[in-house]
Amino acid sequence: MGVAPTHRRRGILTSMMRAQLTDLHEQRREAIAALRPSEAGIYGRYGYGPATVGNRMRCDRPAMGFRPDTDFGDGTVRLQHADQARPLLEEIYDRVRTTTVGWPDRQTAHWAVRLADHPHRRGGATSLRFAVHQERDGRATGYALYRHGSAPDGSGGSAGVVEVVELAACSARRMRRCGASSPAST
Repeated sequence: MGVAPTHRRRGILTSMMRAQLTDLHEQRREAIAALRPSEAGIYGRYGYGPATVGNRMRCDRPAMGFRPDTDFGDGTVRLQHADQARPLLEEIYDRVRTTTVGWPDRQTAHWAVRLADHPHRRGGATSLRFAVHQERDGRATGYALYRHGSAPDGSGGSAGVVEVVELAACSARRMRRCGASSPAST
């Protein structure tokens, strides 16, 4: 459940949560609920706290593929240095954030923390990579922050691992929602 950016700070989710927890209490039922808030700190008063900070998924590369209806567009993906990528990341994130429930605004300090790449926190993986997708006209429409390394494969060897730290995109289908004209009209 989420609240659209245009309807935040009106107490809508607070009243929904209060009703849910009151109902569970009155029925003497187990009050277990999960919440993925954009501003986690304000929900502690309801008893919510962090349960996880990430998700891991193991994929067999030969079995992976793109959906047949994937639109690859005419753009390109390039690796960029952090200083070159940051303004583009901020621009893309802000366009996606305004049309996606649960994506909070990011201040300068948050970006500094998000993009910090301390070697002692890499777990043996590479430095953070910045892949930015740009259309032919130079408009940035997506990015991936990632690093790669290796991990035990279960049979005594090791397997390549890609850790996607963050992914954001304004797809061709979402261009109008992301504040850009559709590729067909440019």
